[in-house]
Amino acid sequence: MKTDNLVEIPITDKRVDEICSKYNYDFPKITARKINDYLLMGMKKVAESCPSLMEKYTTAMTLQERRKEEHYALLLKKKVSGKKLNKEENRTLKNLVEYAELHNGQPLYERNKDGQMVKFKYEIITTHTARRSGVTNLYKTGLLDTRDMMSISGHKSEATFEHYIKMKKSEHADRIAEKLNSTPNSLDMILGNMSPDDVRKLLKKVL
Repeated sequence: MKTDNLVEIPITDKRVDEICSKYNYDFPKITARKINDYLLMGMKKVAESCPSLMEKYTTAMTLQERRKEEHYALLLKKKVSGKKLNKEENRTLKNLVEYAELHNGQPLYERNKDGQMVKFKYEIITTHTARRSGVTNLYKTGLLDTRDMMSISGHKSEATFEHYIKMKKSEHADRIAEKLNSTPNSLDMILGNMSPDDVRKLLKKVL
């Protein structure tokens, strides 16, 4: 896993147990990059019937994307200058040109007026997105404390773990309100079902 820490997670869903049993708990080795390639293909297909996945969001450019765009710019410059491209360069340039035209590339990736890279939502969903969402959704349930959740995510640092929880201020407010509403008022716990007259008598004795 990402943290390189061995974790033990209880299986409480029969569907997960069936998948694990199918592989005898010995899953095929696959890189995160390959998984994300498959995930991208799948999400692109789902986006055809899910309009929200076609919405565009700003996202940080990865080192790999930066290098890819720089390579694209170099190939374009070489092509425009009249220099001959080899077979591999021609194939790469053709694919990158098609990508740039499809994504309003500037030069390769689309950017907004502030120069930030923009992508379709389905393009920015990765295994790490699922990791963040899993931590956030688990936190929202309120069922487990921080230590329990960290034992699942594999984080050793609470500060790092906190970065994985993505909630709006309004969501925090709703969470607090829900807890307060589900907890009996301390005064109510003390007074119970006492009538107003009994309360007044009690206050007189106290004061």
